Amino acid sequence: MSDELEPRPELPTKDEIELRLKDARAKIAAEMLDDAPEVVIPEVRVDPFDDAEFRQRYEEISNRAKVIQEKRAAAVKTQATKEKSDRESAKGLGVGLSIAYTILGMPVAGYLIGWAIDGNSVVQTGRNFGTLIGAFIGVAAAVMMMNRTNTR
Repeated sequence: MSDELEPRPELPTKDEIELRLKDARAKIAAEMLDDAPEVVIPEVRVDPFDDAEFRQRYEEISNRAKVIQEKRAAAVKTQATKEKSDRESAKGLGVGLSIAYTILGMPVAGYLIGWAIDGNSVVQTGRNFGTLIGAFIGVAAAVMMMNRTNTR
């Protein structure tokens, strides 16, 4: 026997070990793929309406939206009716006040015209006839205003 020791083989570096490991993994993967049958993964389509909880929530939201739309439509209809009523009321009020001022104003205007005609005379027939004629003219004008308003 010889006293000499056999030379020790040199140990591989860390990079060499990693490279060998990658090669081994690649060979194993290639062998497994060659031996494995081809697997076809079917395309699965998920219909969101198949989910009972989703369908229930969807119906609840749809029902709430319908209720809100109905309330909003009713509010719009009510508002339109109210605005129409307000316009008609304002129109009627305007016509009524015009008729009232005509009935009251024409006798006063007749009285003033009669007073101007009488001047400083003792007899007040001008004032009386002016008031009477003014009243007839006022009533006639009021009737004409009502007829004109009703024909519109």
